[in-house]
Amino acid sequence: GSALQVGRGGGGGGGLHAPDDSSIAHTLLQSMLHTSQPWLTEAQPHETAYILLALGAARRIPQEGVSDSAGSCDTGSSCGPAADADALQEKGPRDMNAEDCSSSSNTSCSSGRAASPYEPEVRQLLQAAQPLILQMKPSHLARVIWGAGAVGFRPSPDWIHAAEQRCAACSTSFGTSSCLLLIEGLALLQHQPHPGLLSDLAHSLKPRLSWLTPAELATLLHSLAVLGFVPPPAWLHQFFQHTSSKVPGFTPTQFAQVSSALARLRYVPPLWWVRRFMSYSHRCMGFFPATELAITAYSLVRLNLVPPRAWLHDALGVLRALPPPPGAGMPKKARPADTADQLQLLQLQRQKQQQQQPQQHAETPLPWPHSKLQPPSSPSSNP
Repeated sequence: GSALQVGRGGGGGGGLHAPDDSSIAHTLLQSMLHTSQPWLTEAQPHETAYILLALGAARRIPQEGVSDSAGSCDTGSSCGPAADADALQEKGPRDMNAEDCSSSSNTSCSSGRAASPYEPEVRQLLQAAQPLILQMKPSHLARVIWGAGAVGFRPSPDWIHAAEQRCAACSTSFGTSSCLLLIEGLALLQHQPHPGLLSDLAHSLKPRLSWLTPAELATLLHSLAVLGFVPPPAWLHQFFQHTSSKVPGFTPTQFAQVSSALARLRYVPPLWWVRRFMSYSHRCMGFFPATELAITAYSLVRLNLVPPRAWLHDALGVLRALPPPPGAGMPKKARPADTADQLQLLQLQRQKQQQQQPQQHAETPLPWPHSKLQPPSSPSSNP
């Protein structure tokens, strides 16, 4: 499980990156499941947690000959474990449970993906864990929820209710990694918990935001947005202060995650942060796959932010030449051609505004609401 996690989201040395390593990982996992089959229904909580963690991580590694939308980052860096949590859907949190997932106990939540080959084993593990949920350690429960969400299996309503009760009872006891796994797991399951639980988890992460990697920061904000949770202003202030130095490490997937999250939250960041975001996303424009570029551009359109002229020129050129990606589950309004049309319209609107207000700086995105957030203490680090 640890090796699989490093291969997909660790960003460090080692891990599973080559196709041969991926095939070996899946072969080992299938062998492990076959060997453990006799005792799956009697698995202990820690065994359930680590098996589901391995299953969820393996689900993110594309098998030989199988395409995986979560692995579309071309920069060689980590894409983060929740690249496809949103499934590129424009749905509000109130619509998620009713439209995306069945509430029956033996139903998988596909989120736009094929059914998991591990569904029978996941069902057995969750059924065995249900009587022990209220005694589970926070770290084990976070791994179980994340693993079920990553595999694409939706537990029964009773199971989720018991798990949420346990999470609420020990919300202040989650470590950093467990907090991140739990929030992302809830987003993958498309289950909106009580706002108090998310508030407690976000509050516990606030002093630890500086510890997080670019992938973790992007995934955290994206998961909170998918769950419909709007962090308080002080939390967002801390988030933007700490992500300012991490933006250069963003991959195309993480640029798409952050911009999509901000569009969902309908929150426009401070000007100095957006300028930094625009600058570094422009530098890796050539690495953007069709889906990530369309999502990033479409999110800027939704926020009514017009990028600088060079960014617009390059993005429009790329989007115009891209065919719609097959089977990506992309919202109709976020298709490359439609997004290019919207960016072109915003560009014309910007030119009209500049003619009416010639004294305004040519490279300032318009319009800009007043923000009380201030840039970091070292302005020289901002491009």
